[in-house]
Amino acid sequence: MGKNIISKCKKIQNAIPVSTGRRFEFIRIFTKSHNLPDLSAWVVSTKGKHNKKYLKDFDPDAEKNASARVNWREYFGNGVDEPIEIFREYLKILLQSIPVQKQTLISEKVATKMMREFFVENRGRIKVPPKTNLAEHVGAFRQSILADIMNHIDPEEAFKTNLPNFD
Repeated sequence: MGKNIISKCKKIQNAIPVSTGRRFEFIRIFTKSHNLPDLSAWVVSTKGKHNKKYLKDFDPDAEKNASARVNWREYFGNGVDEPIEIFREYLKILLQSIPVQKQTLISEKVATKMMREFFVENRGRIKVPPKTNLAEHVGAFRQSILADIMNHIDPEEAFKTNLPNFD
């Protein structure tokens, strides 16, 4: 599915290394941000086994069962050619954050840690709109901030670029 969704978008194909896991990285960020199951549960080795690191964090059978119950067209539309609005916005954010020069992406785990550390140290610089709490406000921009950090953009720049009212 991940390959099919991004197969016609050369910029994404060139930005993400060839390994299957990295192709799913861009899908994984989207699915996590929408509380959807992890599609990489369907990826196994030639022996039909899951990576040991994956097994530490996920139950592949539960993820497969959960992903089989999702109507994926509600989230992805027909992929790059005919995406629904929410996926079109994600693609736009993704394409803006891909550097011209090909680089290995920072892992989601490392980028999340960098984002969290920067947030904790700089939470006072975030002006929150009335009747909104800080977590909700930042959470609305999380996926774009995370995508930028994964693409080697400094966390401060990622926050400034993506988060309104960041001083």
